[in-house]
Amino acid sequence: MRRILFGTLMAVVSCSMLCGCRAIPEERVARSAPPRQLAVLCPKTFASVLKEVKPLFEKAKPGCKVVIDAYPIRPMLNDILKGKTGDVFLSTGDVELSHLYKRGLLKKKTETAFAETTIVVLASPGNPLKLKTIADLRRPQVKKISIPDPQFNSAGAAFIEAAKQKGIYPTIKDRLHFAPGPKSSTAYMEQGNANISVTYSRCYYGHAKKNALVEFVPTALHKPIICKAVVLNSSEEAKTAKEFIKFLLTAENQKRFENAHFKKVQ
Repeated sequence: MRRILFGTLMAVVSCSMLCGCRAIPEERVARSAPPRQLAVLCPKTFASVLKEVKPLFEKAKPGCKVVIDAYPIRPMLNDILKGKTGDVFLSTGDVELSHLYKRGLLKKKTETAFAETTIVVLASPGNPLKLKTIADLRRPQVKKISIPDPQFNSAGAAFIEAAKQKGIYPTIKDRLHFAPGPKSSTAYMEQGNANISVTYSRCYYGHAKKNALVEFVPTALHKPIICKAVVLNSSEEAKTAKEFIKFLLTAENQKRFENAHFKKVQ
């Protein structure tokens, strides 16, 4: 009799162990599942706006956690080219995108314009040379002009185009210093190494107390600098990535970009 009871007890225990996972309510399993992550790679210039967009998208897309990975564009491009993965890439312009397209790292059909930016010419504090426009950069007193490297940055490329349109490029080309990016371009001048720096207009507002404004470069002198979002080929959340890009175009979020000194794409 004892053998029968013992055998029955073991059978019940074994069955419970084998079927134990089924005893967990489905809603508890779903609740314990980790949230899907959407990695958004971008230069720091977009970070403040995306900080506001992030919780709104997460609320609209339950179960999705947006991770904003923002740092200077030149090292970011290098990292992506070396294998860094993500879901969405935000670029300040076409020059930055071109390097990733050449390596087949972007889904071309997902490219979406979400803002426009411009460039600005800055002088050291007090504008000691009393420069007023981009044309004044031809003066012999202007010894060094720091710009973001035009091969890797749309701000530098736009400045070169504007200088050629204005007819000053032959005069100033040997005075140009190519900095890795917009921030380092301005830092080079602030360290006393140049009379002039060129950066994005958005960046100027962070340096207004340190530097003097020479001119917002007229947009008629260069092709528009269009900020674009693209899905990375490395994305495992391509559908959600496309939804995030579309979310940037809502009236509410477009206003956020305008408040951050970007222009609305026409």
